[in-house]
Amino acid sequence: MPTLDRSTEGGLEAEWEAVEHALDSPARRRVLSYLEQAREPVDLDELAEYVAKHTTGPESNLWGVHDTYTELRWVHLPELAKADLIAWEPDDDTVELDAYAMDLPLFSPLSDRVVRTDGEQWH
Repeated sequence: MPTLDRSTEGGLEAEWEAVEHALDSPARRRVLSYLEQAREPVDLDELAEYVAKHTTGPESNLWGVHDTYTELRWVHLPELAKADLIAWEPDDDTVELDAYAMDLPLFSPLSDRVVRTDGEQWH
């Protein structure tokens, strides 16, 4: 997965644009929150099951998990990887929080938890 080249002109601005875009989605913030809590590589099936359960409610069924898996694989994980917030390759079945994400004030109590998922709808 291509990542940001911080050495290019406008690198910092482009870097923050990618991070801001990645955080714009409640679904991606939910993924980051789960990965931060796990603190280890997570199987994509496990992540999809968690996200489906916490976004579609307890009535989540196989199709909900399947649809969530597909959306994660083709929409959300590529955006998070592009912003260097997760370590994931399209052929991988595991995903983990990138060290860069831990360096950002996303999970700090002082930042009022930028990656907050309470009461947000899946997008």
